[in-house]
Amino acid sequence: MASLINELRREATTVKWTVATFLGGAINSVLWSQYLFFYQHLFSGVETLTIFSFLFAMIIVIYSIVSSLLLPMKRVVAPSDIQLVSFALILAIGIAALHENIYSYIVITGSSFAFLFLLGLVQDIIVTKIIGLYGSEADCRFDSYSVTMPFKSLSKKLKEKEFSKATGIVKHSKLKGTEIEVFHTKPYEGFQIFLFLRAAPNRKKSHSQINIVSYERTKYGIRNSKNCEYQTRMILSLLSELFGIKKNATKGEFYNKSIEYSLKPTKNKLESERIDMRITLGCLILLFVGLPVVMFQFGYLSSIESLIAIEIPAVLAVLLQLFRRETK
Repeated sequence: MASLINELRREATTVKWTVATFLGGAINSVLWSQYLFFYQHLFSGVETLTIFSFLFAMIIVIYSIVSSLLLPMKRVVAPSDIQLVSFALILAIGIAALHENIYSYIVITGSSFAFLFLLGLVQDIIVTKIIGLYGSEADCRFDSYSVTMPFKSLSKKLKEKEFSKATGIVKHSKLKGTEIEVFHTKPYEGFQIFLFLRAAPNRKKSHSQINIVSYERTKYGIRNSKNCEYQTRMILSLLSELFGIKKNATKGEFYNKSIEYSLKPTKNKLESERIDMRITLGCLILLFVGLPVVMFQFGYLSSIESLIAIEIPAVLAVLLQLFRRETK
């Protein structure tokens, strides 16, 4: 029953993610189309272009963050996908509206693809830094082992250059407020593995304990893939050959600390700082609904029809955010 519910939630997430992505693309294309088709005189100033580009970019970043957090299951509504949809819509709108100079319009619009694509990549970084990658404990591989070797001696062995070169485990630190040492791969590599080392509790000083967490890091999330399984087994085989590790029957006493540290890339900074989602939603409403009204008042929208055209997708976007997330 639980698996069926999870499957339904995944399907609902996929549907809402698709709608959110295309709706974001529609909003972004309306903003850029209004700017391109009606206010070309604004392009005479580099400062003006920069301000509008930054403003439109921040609108999509906020939209992406809120949309992602309000999905039934965590998934990133990527700004880069929104920018691709926007480009396709802007191109289609321009071709449909123009009856001449279509080829020159395609060339000019095509040259803006690189700008939108690079902008989307930068926005992706901002969004994933704020809300984190999608993934949870279920997307990790976990193993716990005992080693018949003193803690300090084993730590020294793991710090050797030969071991680092053979495994790619080049980073070393200590968990704050504990005696647990952490050895792991570089943060942005595809394969991530963490070795948590400490002296074995309630045993002689000649024993140590290692918790091992691994997963594959993708652009927007983490997963326990076949590649992850294969690389983890290779490292386990090397550890067994070098140190004679023995698998523990239980997860170990510092399992939670190991998982919490390993899942740092998935941490939502908004939740950690206790920022109320209502504040974020208020900013979204202000930008999506209030901005077009201000533009109309100052004469940046040519007619009431233009205001309505930009307000309809904006209001729909706000309504989309009002869907409450299902409880996990």
